[in-house]
This record gives sequence, C-alpha cells and structure tokens, in this order.
Amino acid sequence: MVEYLRSQRPIILIRHGQSHSNIDPNIGGWQDPGLTLIGEKQAKAVARRLKKLLEGRKVGIYSSHLRRAYETAQIISQELDAEPKIEESLQEYQTNLDSELSRPEAEIYRLERVNPAKNWRAYRYAESLGELYHRAGEVLTLIMQSGDEIILIVSHGWIIDKMIAWWMGIKVNDVRPNMFTTANASISVLTISEFGERILLKLNDTAHLTHFTGQDSILD
Repeated sequence: MVEYLRSQRPIILIRHGQSHSNIDPNIGGWQDPGLTLIGEKQAKAVARRLKKLLEGRKVGIYSSHLRRAYETAQIISQELDAEPKIEESLQEYQTNLDSELSRPEAEIYRLERVNPAKNWRAYRYAESLGELYHRAGEVLTLIMQSGDEIILIVSHGWIIDKMIAWWMGIKVNDVRPNMFTTANASISVLTISEFGERILLKLNDTAHLTHFTGQDSILD
C-alpha cells in the first residue's frame, strides 16, 4: 500500500471490527453493540498495520460515535498517537428503530426493496438509500476541509459503501444497496490522481486479517 501514501491526501476508510450484531441473530446494529473479542483483535491488527504504514505522518482520525466504531478508533489511536474526533454523521444507516427491539422483532417494520433504489427504506421509519448517499457525501466533504495530511475514517459498512459511491461520481439515481462491500476491520482508500481524478485506490483490503476466522455481516 506504499503507493497511496505518495498520493494527494489519501482518505483511508476503516470499517469497525466484528461487533456482537455481526454474529448474534438477535442483536441489531441500532442497539449500539460493542466489539467482540475477535473484533478487538481485528482492530489491533489493522492498527498495527496502519502504524507501520503511517508512522511519522500527520493523521486525523474521525469516528462514528457508535460503540463498535469508536472502540475500533480508540484502538487505532493508541498506535497512531492521535485522538479520534467523533463525527456523528459517520454513524451507520439510520434505521430509526427503538433500541429495545431485537432483530427478529424489527422484522415487522422491514420493507421490500423498490425502484429506484434511492427511495428504498430498509425499515418503515428509516432514512432512504438516497438520504444515506447524500449524508455520506456531506460528511466526507466536511472532513476533507480539515488540514490533516492523511485522513482516517472509522465507520460502518453501509455508509462506507455510499462514501465510495459518492467519491466515484455515481449519481444518486444509480445507487443500489451494497455496491462496494467491505469486511470488518478492512481498509479502503480514496485519493486523487495527478490529473485531478478521484479514484478508489484500495477496496476491502484485509491482508492484515489472514489469521482471523468467523462470521461477518455487511448489514450491521
């Protein structure tokens, strides 16, 4: 991954480590679960890799306020010696479900997919896919205004997906669920070429997780 360190202000997207909602069919991401023991180990693995790659560079760490992401960011910050900044707009897809609802109980609110997908809401009172796309673009634009040499964002699968889609110039009318899927504790990298073109330099890099096994979920 040396090449992206030479690029113009790389934006490194990290999906949080494995959370309890990734492995327990009763727990939904809206219940704000924390990391599992495997998730903590995954976070430490990505933190060690980032330290080797980024040592001596000025890194700004931005994190969702949700536990699974912020716990991952804290582990990374210990290696990079940079305090994570909470940005609530980096939170996962907003289901707007009651935190007391289990995943099976939430099924009564689930909706069928519609076309165009930008109008689809996974649950009755959730944000639409188009609203998620716009939120992803807005928060990425905001963070890019920082003076950080390298931007590191710790967030969630669905919004990382839409940040990449927005960055790559995919129009809201063309968005679909899970266009750029990412695994727990994976690394994806956005950057700008020497010609000013926005590019996706890395997607779902998990080379640091070769010794890990276990279930993973895209919708957490």
